[in-house]
Amino acid sequence: MVATLKQRWREFRQGKPGKRFQDYHERRHQGGSSLMRALRLGLGVLLLLVGLVLMPAPGPGMVVVAFAAAMVAGESLIAARCFDGIELRVRALLRRIRG
Repeated sequence: MVATLKQRWREFRQGKPGKRFQDYHERRHQGGSSLMRALRLGLGVLLLLVGLVLMPAPGPGMVVVAFAAAMVAGESLIAARCFDGIELRVRALLRRIRG
């Protein structure tokens, strides 16, 4: 299981910025039952809400939000496109800040 997670993380990191979440979504939708997809989407949304509540606490909030975002993006193309857009905006903001 750990090896599978590492492999998925490597594939995600190697993806083109602005297209990573959509590529992940496409890989996730190569088979699988619709019931499992709905359960993963529901769990992802629940974790996203928990992560937002934990945001003021140091540490765990960002990790939970990032994990939940990946789960939701894997099940929803609209969410995947939104997260890709957010990634591009954050990268542009960081470039401006760094000069």
